[in-house]
Amino acid sequence: MQSYRFGLTTTPRAVPPALAARVTVGQALAQLGALLGLVDGALVCAMLPLVRPARELAFVGALEHRDGRVTSIAATRTRIDGEPVREFGYEFVDGAGRQHEGASFATRGPSRGQAVSIEFPAGHPERSRIVGMSGATIPPFMLLPMSAIGVVGFVLFGVAVRRGRRAVRLLRIGEPATGRLLARTPTNTTINGRRVWALRFGFTARDGRAYETLAKSHHPRRLMDEADEPLVYDPHDPSSAAMMDALPGKPRIGADGQLREGRPAGRVVILPTLAVLAWAAALVLAIVLR
Repeated sequence: MQSYRFGLTTTPRAVPPALAARVTVGQALAQLGALLGLVDGALVCAMLPLVRPARELAFVGALEHRDGRVTSIAATRTRIDGEPVREFGYEFVDGAGRQHEGASFATRGPSRGQAVSIEFPAGHPERSRIVGMSGATIPPFMLLPMSAIGVVGFVLFGVAVRRGRRAVRLLRIGEPATGRLLARTPTNTTINGRRVWALRFGFTARDGRAYETLAKSHHPRRLMDEADEPLVYDPHDPSSAAMMDALPGKPRIGADGQLREGRPAGRVVILPTLAVLAWAAALVLAIVLR
């Protein structure tokens, strides 16, 4: 069943950068992961001014304590577990006799005029808070559930990139052959409203033995328009193979037997790039907001 009719050159062959990018991050799984990462990064950026993690980290080291007094209480627009977060204004005098004012946040707390204990990093009374309260509208731990979205996105993206790198490697060093459809089965997954199908192909490698490979696609007709579909397999492990028509980017082969870029890679790198920028912005905000 082996065939070289689709004319790939001998290995190792060059894989154009645009094609490698489409195969690596152009998969639906990679795009979904990047989208989740982008959404989560944008949400974290929006929440950071309310959380101010860098300010809270200042209270990890040595702290000084002074007695203070609550001067005002005001409700904010933020709610935690259905209760409004309140801003407690306070004042205190440091060890040098200087008076300071500040605000801490909690859903419940002391009454106006009540004495409270104030804490601040040693030598920095300007960064203070009421003991047991947060110096920001929302406690930093509230970011953890939100960050789960980004973690899922990064995991999906990582899995997709790993698969894509394997496919790029097969394009570079793979032996060409053709496979014949043995079976097709619908999966429980849909992409853009189209059912994803699992298609199993059989092929014969250079060693004369028969092997099988599985391809999944929500455009199964692309893998069924020829009796023998082109594929590439690892010459050292023929059980590792990839169907050419199942790869993102639609790899094309020129008259000289070299791989061509196919469609530009611009669109498939937009979401990953935006996700990286969103998290870079979140990192900068986390550092500068105090």
